[in-house]
Amino acid sequence: MKSTPAPDESQIALNRAELSFKTKDDNWMRIVLRFTKLDGVPISEPRPVYIAVDDDAGHNFIRRPLPGVNFASLTQGQPAEFLERLRMPALRPGHYQIKLWIPSAEPALKFNAAHNFLLSSVGVGDEASKLNAIAAFSVAR
Repeated sequence: MKSTPAPDESQIALNRAELSFKTKDDNWMRIVLRFTKLDGVPISEPRPVYIAVDDDAGHNFIRRPLPGVNFASLTQGQPAEFLERLRMPALRPGHYQIKLWIPSAEPALKFNAAHNFLLSSVGVGDEASKLNAIAAFSVAR
C-alpha cells in the first residue's frame, strides 16, 4: 500500500535495493539503494536511515545505521544511489524481513513510530509497522 506523506513532507521512492551477505558466519553485508525524490518539497529535517532485520514475529535481530544515505542530497526526478558496507552477525534458522527504518531526527520522537518516514514506493511503506519493507528471506541449516 502506498503511504500518504504529510503535506510538508517530501515524497521519496525507493527504485532499487540490492543486498548481498552470508547468513552462516559473521560477514560483511553490501547494500545498494537507489532513491528518487518525486516532488519539489524541501526535505524538512535530515532523517537517519537504518537497515533492520526482523523475524516474522517482529523481533529485531539487527539494526544498523546507514550513515551514507542522505535524503537532503536528493534532487527532484534524479535517481541517486547509495552504497553501504556493514558488518553482520550470523543468523539462526528462521524467516526474516529486511526493512528500512527512517525515524524522526528529533531525539524525543525517534522511537515514536507515528513520526517514522514511509517511502512513496508502492508495496514498500507499511502503515501498520511504520517501516519500509524491502526484502524477505529464510535461513535453513
